[in-house]
This record gives sequence, structure tokens and C-alpha cells, in this order.
Amino acid sequence: MWSMHPSFQIEIQAHLSAPAPSLVLRLQLDTQALQVHGTQLGQRLALPGWPRSGPVGGPGLPSRALWVALPLQTVVSEAPRVRVLRQVPLAATLQALVPQRAPWRDAPDGLSAARPTEARVPALYLDAAAHSPPLVRVLGTQRCGATLMVQVQVQPVQVLPNGQLTLVSELEVTLPLAVADDRPALLGQPVPVSGAQQQRMLALARALVVNPGDVPGPGVRTVKGPALRDLPPCWDYLILTDDTLWNAAAKTPGAALGASLVSAFEPLAAWKTRLGLRARVVKLADIVASRKGSGFGQDFSTGAADLQHIIRRFLRWAHDSWGTAYVLLGGDERIVPFRHLAIGSGSHPSMPTDLYYAALNPSNDEWTEGAKPDIAGYGFERLLPHLSIGRAPAANAAQATNFVTKTCRYEALREGGNPLAHAWLSRILYVSSKWGGDVPTVLTPAASFPPAGDRFAADAARQRTVIHLVDMLPVARDANPSADSPGEGRFSQPSGKTYLKLHLRGTCRNPKTVVALTATGARVSLLHDAAAGPQRPGWYYTDWMDKDGPCRDAMGQNNPTVWLIAFLPSGTVATSLEVQLAAELRLAHQLLARGATADYQVLAHDVQAAAKGKGWCFVASATDAAPLPLEPATGLQKPSSWIAVYGSAAERAPQAYLLDPSEQADTMREQESLRRRIRQDMPGWDSEAALYPDVADLPDADRQGIDLQYYSRERLLARLNQGQHIVSIGGHGNVGLTCSGGEGGSFDTALADALTNGPNCGIAYANSCLTNRCSEDSLSRHLVMNNANGGMTAYVGYADEISIGLGHAVEDKFFADLARTGVLGLALDARAGMVLPGSGFDPTSRDLRYTTFMMGLLGDPALKVHGADREVQSALALDVSTDTAGRLNVLYLRPDHRIAQLRQNPAIGGWSRADVIDRGSWASHLVSASNADGRLECFYIGSDSKIYHLWQTTPGGAWSQSGVLDMRSTARQLVALAHADHRIELVYIGSDDRLYHIHQTAPNNGWAAGAVLDPGSFARQAAGATNRDGRLELVYIGSDNKLYHLWQTAPNNGWSGSGVLDKGSYARQLALGSNQDGRIEVVYIGSDNKLYHLWQTAPNNGWSGSGVLDNGSFARQLAVKPNRDGRLEVVYIGSDNKLYHLWQTAPNNGWSGSGVLTNAGPAKQVALAVNADQRLEVVYIGTDDRLYHLWQKTPGGAWSAGTALLG
Repeated sequence: MWSMHPSFQIEIQAHLSAPAPSLVLRLQLDTQALQVHGTQLGQRLALPGWPRSGPVGGPGLPSRALWVALPLQTVVSEAPRVRVLRQVPLAATLQALVPQRAPWRDAPDGLSAARPTEARVPALYLDAAAHSPPLVRVLGTQRCGATLMVQVQVQPVQVLPNGQLTLVSELEVTLPLAVADDRPALLGQPVPVSGAQQQRMLALARALVVNPGDVPGPGVRTVKGPALRDLPPCWDYLILTDDTLWNAAAKTPGAALGASLVSAFEPLAAWKTRLGLRARVVKLADIVASRKGSGFGQDFSTGAADLQHIIRRFLRWAHDSWGTAYVLLGGDERIVPFRHLAIGSGSHPSMPTDLYYAALNPSNDEWTEGAKPDIAGYGFERLLPHLSIGRAPAANAAQATNFVTKTCRYEALREGGNPLAHAWLSRILYVSSKWGGDVPTVLTPAASFPPAGDRFAADAARQRTVIHLVDMLPVARDANPSADSPGEGRFSQPSGKTYLKLHLRGTCRNPKTVVALTATGARVSLLHDAAAGPQRPGWYYTDWMDKDGPCRDAMGQNNPTVWLIAFLPSGTVATSLEVQLAAELRLAHQLLARGATADYQVLAHDVQAAAKGKGWCFVASATDAAPLPLEPATGLQKPSSWIAVYGSAAERAPQAYLLDPSEQADTMREQESLRRRIRQDMPGWDSEAALYPDVADLPDADRQGIDLQYYSRERLLARLNQGQHIVSIGGHGNVGLTCSGGEGGSFDTALADALTNGPNCGIAYANSCLTNRCSEDSLSRHLVMNNANGGMTAYVGYADEISIGLGHAVEDKFFADLARTGVLGLALDARAGMVLPGSGFDPTSRDLRYTTFMMGLLGDPALKVHGADREVQSALALDVSTDTAGRLNVLYLRPDHRIAQLRQNPAIGGWSRADVIDRGSWASHLVSASNADGRLECFYIGSDSKIYHLWQTTPGGAWSQSGVLDMRSTARQLVALAHADHRIELVYIGSDDRLYHIHQTAPNNGWAAGAVLDPGSFARQAAGATNRDGRLELVYIGSDNKLYHLWQTAPNNGWSGSGVLDKGSYARQLALGSNQDGRIEVVYIGSDNKLYHLWQTAPNNGWSGSGVLDNGSFARQLAVKPNRDGRLEVVYIGSDNKLYHLWQTAPNNGWSGSGVLTNAGPAKQVALAVNADQRLEVVYIGTDDRLYHLWQKTPGGAWSAGTALLG
């Protein structure tokens, strides 16, 4: 199956049969995605997600290192074999390519010199022409738990002998494999000791590789040692809290809290246990005192430096001894302390982080309180969390109760025993304010006419408004003259530097000249020069990412920003600066009128605005009525510092005008990029809304399917009170607020406290500085912990300042990993993969490592996010069975052909979340049956057409790993039946179309060998039922499309030969049901697509002829089950894909006509099951490949509407 990625798709198949096992990768690139940009330095090839690589100074060619999961206990044995399937010539030559520049490195102090230049080395170009870089090569391997990943580098642009370039758009790579005992290599890995740990490590591996479906499944062991601990003492989920404050340094308890935090968190532990995670609350006092009655009795305190060290020791022991996988830190800084490391930046040098408790690599023991470790060289092993950590920073029991209530309510989708409406789960809100790159100039009313600079006033005589723009921007010295980041409209000389740093307004990013005014009155003019320096006066644009060096766009240009670096001539001291603006660039701005309700109207530029009475144009002065003429060379109006506005009263007298650069704000562009990913990965989150600061610049194509408004504080409050499942926030932030510094007001703690969205509390992700610094009074705490009437259930964000640009890439990865794992904590843990080569990030960046420390989860680490796991939302095939507790169990095939399970969970009044029961499975057809002791058993046809099975190890419990049922058998359809003595009998249609069977030798026991059921039988489809006397009966459609049957000659005994059931019947599909009196009834779809039936004339006896069941029915697929009163009911998919049903009017009697099951469908496959209270339930796969269900409201009564079963 193809796996989709930006700009390419990949299919990977394992061929493990001797003598030449291999892994075959087939890669297809989107040729339309490759762009050739012309720059001053040459041509630059750009392929999204494929960074340029090559020796510094040589030609830079797109390259991608893909991490591929290898089959269990295999290694790559020799060089890959490559076959080119398709290639496309490019309109570029090797010699014309831009040279590759050196990677930009962070300096030890967090600053850097100018970005390295792109200097061409001719010898490297000659070498590349003579020796084209390898198309594919293996770079190395990396482990994530038991999963061995191999790094395969692909360089799709190749050099032809004539120097021309070609894009290999489709290729096949064969990795020869060898069987290897990898257990010694695993001894240094975090080896799981519980099922929960194993599932967690496998999920992390799946988030890192391009073939997540090939990661080995649960139950696979590769390390000698005891079996996974599935019985106590085993605690999958721990909540660490206490009822007292703690002095972390002294390791001593302080004042009591009053109401008990331990008691407040106990309901969450009980809830997690009901969901299948063995959970408990652990008191810090018990850990410090090492009380044996608490279940550990280990000494964690002796020799420990502080309370954090004691907790880390305990968590490492719990991981190794209890199999703990998830930990919730239940308390604020005063109860469960953070580890503080001196790795911060700016005004926050001390970084509070919980990674200390999660990444249990022994090398990380050096992270003592206040330490300043050199994190720049940290690799994957140092940063990989062994535990998924979340925090609930409760200051008191009331806040803990808020957290527990929100978490349980979100997972159960119930409140007070009543189910919650699900509509809000489809809502996702994108919120952004501007970083500063596209900040508009706000023009306010003047007190008199003509207006001063950046003001407007009415010209009543001409029924227009006149705007006066600033020509010369004065820039004063910042209040902190040595500030590294001066305020807007200010300049400074950063400490120890020889240059000046200027911070301009957003619409003044295009100066002609910077003029320095000296104490003597001299005016020194500086021109734009990207190579300016101490010996070369001038100025250039910079940004935060370039740490005061000249910033460059994708084409190597020093592109405009609001930050300037200016070098004055030696000996010159500036008292103030002036920036002369380029008026011509105002043509690239839009004029917006802001109304009283934060509505913005785009006013059209029109040189004939005066004549038309609508629009705006440039004029020569405040009193000049004529518009400035068009320039002959450009056809554009000559710009000036005066604008005349015509139109309605609201257009001529707004609260303010905004002169807005005609380009998308960076935050809006990032949010739109994220929206495209989420729309693809999480299709269930399809009720999209956005609050943006720059709606006018959003392309029309991006406005489709989204409720779009300008950002304002009032609109944000209304949207959040509506109930949003996912909220993505982008913009400047601080500890208690985000979306600051722009139009519309901030999203602050006061707004968080005012939310009244009730039970519809979703999940927030903030690409914003400091908002999740929950060691302080953070915005995240107010949203999740403080607000009992609304807010959010969980919050992902940063405890310090996130780099612009990097923050977006990290958020994009988080949601991609969430689509892979479906679990909030696991998506966060996967951030460790950012430092792996080929991850798409700069693996040498200190900022990247710093991000892993300051990124945190305020929420439940094991929270399964509704609708997040894309793969479990869709189904290829399904089977429904009932266990001994009367619960329905749905087994279905995901798009990756793995088998997943959903089951009713009376404890939460609904259905469990979907879980894959064997990651190692690959199935094309499946059925299930119940053993005599109540354990379900699943049978499926594998990729090699053999029959496999796996079973619950206890009734309703975990599943075994898969095994081959019979090495000699191959099949294309399975039928599971139950003998009178409760042994399972599996009948199957072999690959030769004959009927075979295989059965248990005793109830709950082993299996006999497969055998031919009837040598003369050739079948297309089969179904079975039990006669009243316990004999099994099989009805099948023969190769001639007629109906045949055969039966056991006695209960638990041999079989008869086949016989024609009805010579006149021709069938496409059939199903069997049992009447109340024990007579079997066959319902089938005829060759004319109508519904027919025939039945036993007496129990265990002969058969009637066929009759039309409903002359008006036309069906594609059907299912049959009895109602509680014994009447059979048929549900079928009509030719229009709608769901229909018909039923016996009395037990053992005639039939009704067909009726539509309203508010259900369209469907492509249907199954019918009986609940414990005998209500029928329909489970079906919709035409959108998602799972749905509907049910009788009372036994034999009316039906509910169709409801999504997943997401």
C-alpha cells in the first residue's frame, strides 16, 4: 500500500522467503513539485521536503534521507540494487546551479555571525560532472526500542554525461536482507517489560519511519528474559502527587494543602484502569520514605541531591520493574518540582523542564539543579523519552478536580452519565497574530485638516477623506541603549557590538536610505549593502533567525524585514536616525477601513476613484483634487505621501485605516500550511474556522471550506465558547498571553478565565513563546486547570522563546506524529526524532535540541485524541462478534491491512477506542469466533494467501501474536462455525476454489490439519448455520452460480457430499439465518440483483424452492439476524448504496416489504449483530471508508440514525 508524503509517495514490501530475502521500496516523486528558481548566483532547485545537499562550494542538489523500518531480526546485507522506472529531463544544467553553502551553526552564546556565503569551487563542479552522485545509498542504522531503522538517502536529480540534469521521478530500490540475532544490540535500549511499554515504543518507531505499517507488532520479543509483565505488580500509568508542599532542595515536606490532592486524582486512576491501563496514584512522601506498603520498598533517597533526583530514581525503577509507560505529574512547582537547567535564553536563562523525568538515559543524570549541560551535541538516545510525561500543575484539590473531570469527560464523551453530542469534535480553529513581518501602519483620525503624518481627515468640500503618509521615519534611541532587540521605531547598539540595530514599523520595511544624525548636526547617509561591515559602512536586513547576520530568501536575496543592521563610518556617533522610505513600494500595499466591530473592508485602488465616487488613489497634496497620472513605463499610478478616499460614510470615516503590505503574514501562511496537512491527515476535523490578522491577503483558493474572520479578542471568545476540539495558536506570546502586539487584542489569562464552553473542552497547541511555562501563572494553567466552566482539556506549548520558523516546523511534525500515534503524549515524545539526520531539520542545530527541553504537555500523556489516528478511522473489511459478556466486538481491516478492534465498553457507556491487535499482521479477509471459554479468536488470510490466527489470551483481554494455522493451506474466503461441543470449525474456499475445513481437536485447544471438505465442490462464496439438532450446515454459491449445500451427518462429526439446493437459483451473495423453530433460512441476491429466499420445510429437513423476497428490492450486499421475538430481519445495501431492511411479520412467517433505514449510509459493506439485550445493531463501512453504526432503540423496535463509530 502506498504511503503518502509531501512531494512523494512510497510503497514498501518485504520478501522474506529464502534464499534471497529483501525489502523493496518503490518511490514516486511529484514532478510538478520541483521548481527551478533563477537567482543572481545561478539556478536553485527546490523540491519541498528535499533539502539541498552536497560539498560546500559544489552544486547543491535535492536529497532526502528516509528512515525505513526493517523486518524483525534482519539487517541490510549488501549494497542496494536500484532500478530507474521513469525520469524527466530538467531545464537546468549542472554548471548553472547555485553552490552549496556551509550549514549555519549556532554560536555558544546563542548568537552567530553572518550566514555563510555561497562561494563556488570550480573543481567540485567538475568532479560532480565526472561522477554523478549516487542515486541511492545506505547511510546507517538507528534503533528505537526493538525496531531497527535503516537510513536510505535518495538523490533524485542526476547528472548526465553532457552536464544536463534529469529528475528520476520513479524508482525501485531493493535492500538485500540477512537474518541476524539482534538481541545483543538491544541490551542498551529501553527494553519494554510490559505490554503498555511495548505499544508505546512501537508507536514512537512508527512515527519516525516512512513505512509505519512494517514496524513489528506487539507480542514480538527479541530479548531473552521473562515474558512481558501483564499481571501485578505492573502499573502502566502512574500519577505522582502529594497532600503537602515540598522543599525540593532539602527533600522535606512542608505545609499541608488542606483538601487532598491524592483523593482528587484517584478518580483519574480508576478511569484509566477501566480503559485498560493499570493505573495508581503514588505519593511523593511514600517515594521519599521508601515505604514497603506502597509496593516498592526501594531506597530512592540515600545519596540523592534533591527531590527531583529522588523522583527520577523512582521513575527509572518503576519503568524497569513495574513496566510503567505513562506518568502524570500531579501538582505545581511547589509539590512536584521541575528540573531547572541553565540553558535558557534572553530574560529566562533558567529553563524548567520535565524532560528530566522522561529521558532516563543514565548520561542525563548530569542534569542536576541549575546545571548548564552542553546540549548542542545531544543525539537521539539522549533525548528519547523512556516515559510519556504529562503535567497537571494543580495548586489545590479544586484545580485537580477540574483537570480530572475534563480528562475523563473528553475520553468518555459523557457527562453525568449522559452521552455528549459529538458534533464539536469536528471543529478545529486556527488563530494567529502577526510576528511583525507584515504589520500594517495604523492611520488614525486627525483633529484638523490637513492631517499630519499617518493621520486622516475629512475633506467635506470634495466628499472625500485625505490620508497623509509619513515620508521620513524618525528612529529614536531605545530606552535601553544596549538592547539586543530594541522596541518598534527604536534603535540600539547591542552590548559589545560595533553596529546599530534598528526596529522599523511593518509598513516601513523598504527604506531607500538610513541617515545618521550626529551631535554636531551632521547627516551621514547609509545605503543598502548586504556585505556591510565594520570597514564597509552601510545597512542590511536581518531577522531573529540570522542572529544579526544578513537574512536571505530561497533565491539568495537579502529580503526586507523590520530589522536592520547599520554600520557607521569609523568614529561616527549617532544621536538619532532617520529612515527615508521608498514611496514606490507603497503600490504593493492595500488600504483597509476598520469598523467598530473589528471588521475590515478592503478598499480598491482606482485612479478614477474621484469620478466613480468609490475607491482610493494617490494625489499630489491635501488640496489637490486630481489623481496623480499613470507612469508610462509601468502603467501604475505615481505614488506619493497623500491618498484620497471616496465612498460611503463608513468608508470615509472609519475608526482607522490600515495600510497593509500586500503579502501574507508569516503566521497566517504557517497556519494555512498546517491546515493543508491536517485536512489530509485528520479528515474528521473538517469543520474549519480561522481568525487571522491578514484575511485580505489570503488567496481565494484558500478561502474555500473555512469560516474565515479577522482576528479580534471578542471573536476569539465567541469561537472558543462555541466549543472547539482543536485550537492551533500562532503569534507572539509571554507567560500569561499570546497573540500579542497586533490588532485585535491579546489572548490572555482574563479571556481564558471568562470562557464558558462547558463540556466541549478540546486541545490547544500554541506556537508561541512562554505560554506553557506552567512553573509560573501561565496561560496554559488558566485554560486547563483554573477554569471549571470551560477552557481546554490539554495544552501543548513552550516554556521559553521558540524560534520563528522552527516553531511552525515543530508543530507540523507534532500533528503528523499525532496522525501516526493518536496519543497526545506519544506525539510529543516523537520530537526526539527531529535530531535524526533526514528528519527535515538541521541535525546540528542547538535550537532544535533546546526545543525538545522547553516543549511540554499540560495534560494526560495517555490521552487518545478523537479523530487523530488517520489509519484507524478507515476500514477495508469488517467482522462483528459477541463475547461472553454480551459485548459486541468489531474487528476490521485498516487501510494498511492491519487488524484493529473496537468493542463495546459498558463502563463508559459506549465503545472503546480502536486498537490494532497485531502490528505484524497483513490481512486481506478476516472472520472471528468465540472459544468455549469465551476467548475470541480471529482468522485471516495473509499476504501469502495462508490462513493465520490469533486469539485473546483471556476472555476480553489482550491478544496473542499471529501464527500460521496450517502451513499447507491457502485460501480466499473463510467461514467460522461452532460445533455442538463448542469446538471451532473453519471452512474455507481454497485458492483452487475447492471447499476445505480445519477444526479444533478439543474445545479451546489445538488444531487438526486442513482437509478437503468435498473434492467435487467449487465455490465462489459460502455461509454456514447450525441445525436444531446441532449439525452444521454449509450453503455455498458454486462456480456455476447455483446454490449448493452440504451438512454434518451427525453433530460434531463428518460431512456429507454436496447437493444442489435449488436448480433454478442463481446467486451473487448469500446469508443464513435461523428461524425461531430452528429451521434454517437462506436469503440471497440473485443474478438480477433482487432478493430471494428459501428455507427448510421442517427443522433438520428438506428445503423449499426459491421465492422472491421483495420484488422491488435491488441489493449489493446483505446480512441476517433474529430479533428478540424470533423474527428474522434482513439489512442490505441497495443499488443506490442506501441501507434498507425488511423483516418477518411474525416468527417463522411471511415478510414485510423493504424500507429505508433513514439517516444512515451510504454504505459499501454491512454487518449485523445482536446486543446483550437482543437489540439488533448494524455496523457498516461507508462509501468514505469510515466505520459507522446504528441500532434498534428497543428490541425489535425503531432504529437510531447512523453515527460514526470512529473519530
